[in-house]
Amino acid sequence: GSYAFQNLDDVKTVSIPESVKYIYSYAFSGCTGIVSMNIPSRLETLGSYAFSDCRSWEGTAVVPGTVSYVSEGAFNYCQSLEEIVLS
Repeated sequence: GSYAFQNLDDVKTVSIPESVKYIYSYAFSGCTGIVSMNIPSRLETLGSYAFSDCRSWEGTAVVPGTVSYVSEGAFNYCQSLEEIVLS
């Protein structure tokens, strides 16, 4: 749900199950230690500021074509991401 994992600085890698269809608002916001994360291929909605301030997340974030809505600030302050791919 919303704020589920907010501000967990010690988390480095996140593997979200393929069964997840919604990532709610601020779910991973402020997880500044995350360097890698997968986004499930069946995801439908990405909540506002879901990954905001995940500033160590490196590489590419791939948002699958099943996502019909990306809310405001979803990748706000993810300054280490090199690319965000919207399918």
